[in-house]
Amino acid sequence: MRIDGTRGAIALTIAICLLGAGHELGFASQARAEIVDPEHIAEFEEFSNLVNFSFGLASEQIDAQAEVLRTAFGSLGVVIGGDFETGNPMLPAQQAFTDAGYEETWRYIHGTPRRPRPTQGIDVMWAKTSDFDIVASDYGEVAVGTGNGFVIEASDHEPLYADLSQNGGASFKAGTLNLRIAGGPGFESIGRWDLFNWHETRKDLVLETINDANPDIMGFQEAFARASPLLGAAVTQQKSLEDLFDGTKYEFLSWGDSNEFNMNPIIYNTERFSFVEAGTTTINFEDLLGTTDWERYVELHTLFHGELNEDTGELETHFLSPERYVNWVVLLDLETGEQVAFLTSHYETFIGNNGYLGAGAAESVAPEPSSLVLALLGVMGAAFFTRRRRPSAKGSTN
Repeated sequence: MRIDGTRGAIALTIAICLLGAGHELGFASQARAEIVDPEHIAEFEEFSNLVNFSFGLASEQIDAQAEVLRTAFGSLGVVIGGDFETGNPMLPAQQAFTDAGYEETWRYIHGTPRRPRPTQGIDVMWAKTSDFDIVASDYGEVAVGTGNGFVIEASDHEPLYADLSQNGGASFKAGTLNLRIAGGPGFESIGRWDLFNWHETRKDLVLETINDANPDIMGFQEAFARASPLLGAAVTQQKSLEDLFDGTKYEFLSWGDSNEFNMNPIIYNTERFSFVEAGTTTINFEDLLGTTDWERYVELHTLFHGELNEDTGELETHFLSPERYVNWVVLLDLETGEQVAFLTSHYETFIGNNGYLGAGAAESVAPEPSSLVLALLGVMGAAFFTRRRRPSAKGSTN
């Protein structure tokens, strides 16, 4: 669904209907209302156009990879799950899948349904409608425990699950979960989930979460594979995740040993599926945008995603690589004889929850979801950003 200039009245009607539900607005509209002061509106719109254009092309590349697998392995059903960082199904990252014939099985907006904080990222699962009937779909609860006197969750993302039936056969359960990075000493700026809590508490809660849901295929994001300078190469979040599934019915597939920036492992139930083939493909956002626009993307990402270093007065953010990885596995369903392809990926965080309210701002201010002005601004902003148009080239090279 694309937005054109005739839909202003519709946007107004939708905005009024969305009063009191501001967290359900699209990611661009939410971020716009949440973090942008008037001084930076123009930069935010520029950044949003760069993000939406490149995310849309990335989704098209994931679908293209699925079609490559279909050509290589013959008849198979395609499932895509991951963290795609976009809260509005009309935006290009998700619209590309809809255009290619996928149906969204379930969407988890970070901040809902359990957490009353502003939208940040979003996890989505898609099934090719020509391949599957969606029997059921829902988000699952994460296991909760205690560590060092604190209540700790397996992750601050809920897992998504979908029961899928292929050609009328017995359904299987596919899922996806963003684990949240545990970087450990030397990587404190990567995320607020430290490696100690992961090893002491969170990893076991992840296993409990998986066992409770009993999925047949599961994709993970943010399973950190880089070695901590203080703990050594043998201690990483991804390696310990793999160890969790030793001796279980799950086979663990990962690509972190050959590429420490690939953080999207997959597990599958060996009692339901047998292995056919697995691999990974790379999406390079610098190639999608061109070098000049990619450099501008990085600059604007730092502006809106960065945190102020009070010692230097500079905005700092995590390492931003132009490469994102799409990991895939082709499996044979032992009950139905059908083949299934599961693909997973994680796009770059669009804004983040720290916000940017102007030079020197130390904390973000959540939007007031009951405000008509913010709702109108959000929906019209989402409508504007939905247009699939290439941002101004500004000297880009392709």
